[in-house]
Amino acid sequence: KAKKSDLFIVFDEFVRECGVQNNWTASTYEKFAAVKNHLTALKKGLTFDFFDESGLTEYITFLRDVKQMRNSTIGKQMGFLKWFLRWSLKKGHTKNNAFQTFKPKIKNTQKKVIYLTWDELTQLREFEIPESKQYLARMRDVFLFQCFTGLRYSDVFNLRRSNVKDSYIEITTIKTA
Repeated sequence: KAKKSDLFIVFDEFVRECGVQNNWTASTYEKFAAVKNHLTALKKGLTFDFFDESGLTEYITFLRDVKQMRNSTIGKQMGFLKWFLRWSLKKGHTKNNAFQTFKPKIKNTQKKVIYLTWDELTQLREFEIPESKQYLARMRDVFLFQCFTGLRYSDVFNLRRSNVKDSYIEITTIKTA
């Protein structure tokens, strides 16, 4: 087993093992690399013992004040950290389970859904694109297609004729599978 001071060695082991077991995407690996960077920047010589109520509060304060993160992002970062700490506890790398009862009040405002009106969509569709910039016509069509289907650009990019059925589109999205 890793020594108490080997938090980042254990973290790397967690990323390797969970990445394979859960078939992580490149973006999930990037998210955990960001968590590691935040923890490294937070304090030198971090150990598992740091993550009691005051240490976790210090981490939240660091993310808010130094990294200038929004509450929704801080909530996600805490979720990633707790996932790592739960795994570490289960594997016997730490006995510190203070994180399990740590439930900070992180206020989250509902994201405002913004959409285009029919008039705006029509205006876009009918906009005259100059002859010298005809490549924009295709981009406009792709954008309008996204508006009507609700698909992300990455999913439209990967769309194939075989995905289009009689009355629907069948596709496995990249982000949420």
